[in-house]
Amino acid sequence: MSEYRLYRPRRSYTLMAYGGVLVALLFAWEVGRNFAWPTLFFFVIALAFAAVNLRSATTQVELTPTGLTCHRRFAVSPLHIDFRQIVTVTQAGHMTTGISLIYYPLAANGLIDLDDPRSLFLPAMERQDELLAIVQRGIVE
Repeated sequence: MSEYRLYRPRRSYTLMAYGGVLVALLFAWEVGRNFAWPTLFFFVIALAFAAVNLRSATTQVELTPTGLTCHRRFAVSPLHIDFRQIVTVTQAGHMTTGISLIYYPLAANGLIDLDDPRSLFLPAMERQDELLAIVQRGIVE
């Protein structure tokens, strides 16, 4: 694999983020008209729902010749994972199936740290089957 490929999340996350913002605005309007603690609680829940879906909607996975790089909103820096670091990769989820990775991070000296396994869950992506097949093939090679 010599070229870089960019995978974007499904558009349903954008729609859910817009829906969460719309519901949050409705709750904010209701709190402004007649303050009630339960309404404020559901306003905060709607904002959290919108934020989670906004993060999923803006997540991008860049496939490189040696691994993959996950670009996430609200993250300090992109997360790069080499194929040699990945232990397992599977599809997981109930309503929308995403990709679940278990990998070992790199130590400061560049070696794989086998004492600290980590996981990464990617949202449902466009062309997800293609991405999954390429990552699974990269693990084997």
